[in-house]
Amino acid sequence: MVDDFRFWTVAKKYAFAKEELSIVEEMKDGAKEVGKLSKDGVCYILQEENDGWLFVESGDVRGFVKTEQVILGDEADQIVQKLTEEAKKEAKEQKKTYKGIAKLLTEATPSVPESENGAFFHTRSTVKQTVVDKVYALCNADFVTIHEDKNTESRAVGTLNKDNICYILADENAEFVYVESGDVRGFVENKFLDTDKKEKEKAEKSLLTQATAAASALKNTKEVISLFPTTKTAADQNDDIDNIISNKISATGEDQFVTAQEVVKPAENAACYYTLTSVKSGVPNGELRTSIVQFASQFIGNPYVWGGTSLTNGADCSGFVQSIYAQYGYTLPRVAEDQAQYGTKIPVEEAQPGDLIFYARNGYIYHVVMYAGNGETVEAQSSRTGIVHGTVNTNNAVWAVRILEDTPSTVSGIYGSDISEVNATLLQYGQSLGTFKITHYCGGSCCNDEWAGVTATGAPLVEGDTIAVDPTVIPYGTKVIINGHIFTATDCGGAIKGNRIDVFVNDHNRANQLGVYYTDVYVLK
Repeated sequence: MVDDFRFWTVAKKYAFAKEELSIVEEMKDGAKEVGKLSKDGVCYILQEENDGWLFVESGDVRGFVKTEQVILGDEADQIVQKLTEEAKKEAKEQKKTYKGIAKLLTEATPSVPESENGAFFHTRSTVKQTVVDKVYALCNADFVTIHEDKNTESRAVGTLNKDNICYILADENAEFVYVESGDVRGFVENKFLDTDKKEKEKAEKSLLTQATAAASALKNTKEVISLFPTTKTAADQNDDIDNIISNKISATGEDQFVTAQEVVKPAENAACYYTLTSVKSGVPNGELRTSIVQFASQFIGNPYVWGGTSLTNGADCSGFVQSIYAQYGYTLPRVAEDQAQYGTKIPVEEAQPGDLIFYARNGYIYHVVMYAGNGETVEAQSSRTGIVHGTVNTNNAVWAVRILEDTPSTVSGIYGSDISEVNATLLQYGQSLGTFKITHYCGGSCCNDEWAGVTATGAPLVEGDTIAVDPTVIPYGTKVIINGHIFTATDCGGAIKGNRIDVFVNDHNRANQLGVYYTDVYVLK
């Protein structure tokens, strides 16, 4: 368990079973089976491990498979392309909206419950939705316990006071509601929560009582209707009663409401993963920009639909970026014109991956794209081309907007990301540099002449980003892809000559354990 316990959504990297196979709990032959995947069944690669193992997810099953057991890479992408064409053809013939290829895929069947699968939390990445829309609730009692289970006898993991805010993640209509408040997650008795749904029911009951009383007094239907009209005025009134709690929170300011007091740390809370969803994103520090571009890229090829917000069924330019950002806990305005005024305006030239760039013509904002780096974009372009990987239209680009909250991860010798995590999309693979010998080093004197916490170029040492290279082979500043992970060439070493790369990690023992291997290296586009 790590400090930020939340899961985060990554793009789907497909793999297909060559034959029926077992997904296992550990990276060793004969390990316990946690799931069964049939021939041609799909799984998604979350992380490439040592010795030819892959950590995968398929349906509700998470565990390990051997590389030789699955079809992956270009061959897997060809299968996906074929299935996509089949699904689109079928949708067209049936005059239905294309909704992706999910129904054509077979996922794994669990062999053990999630609670008995020791591999489930090997990483916090998942291809499933992790950030959900906020369903607000306010505590209506002076002191309320958040329980670890669905009963009052279970342990207290947190407490709420009157008017403290929480968010309903599951079981909204049950006796015990599953909520999140700050970093506290658990079960609260429904009767202690005020929600939009409950307040609406109260308001409707009150209106009905008033209408009944009026009908009894007037005994005239037309007069009653005039008192309680069903015109637009009534619709506006209904909109108000639909969102009584939400409107109260909005009027006050969500950040003005206090969250729960923590009693039990998330790592010790058995209720923490009752659902993997949250109102916040769990993307690790330093990974947010890479993650959001990677996530957006998986929808390339899906249709453009004017007015749409569906990442699979179709979205327009602003609906696309709005839906992508929503997956990371950001609420954007609906249309490009309003989005262009949201966040911090910056020059187009200063845009970083994940920032939004806006196009204008005759003083009017008409298009928005997500910047992907190196002059490239991911965007819902047009009804003819759909969602595409494009390039920045420098003629019409007027400014960029920065919304993402960057958390610096470049401190001396710090952990930036897992070096074995797959964070590069297929579209990011550029020219092959050939096969390289890969070794590992730490920042201590055992691996360096002196410890300064910085590289030969003056950049900080960051695990998951820093590599030492021969600058005559790979120039400083070059970003490369090694086994699906993106690194930056910022360091060198006396022994690093020719086709050799030294990957930085924080711990010397781990550097030794990771050993030596050979693999193909690619330039990041």
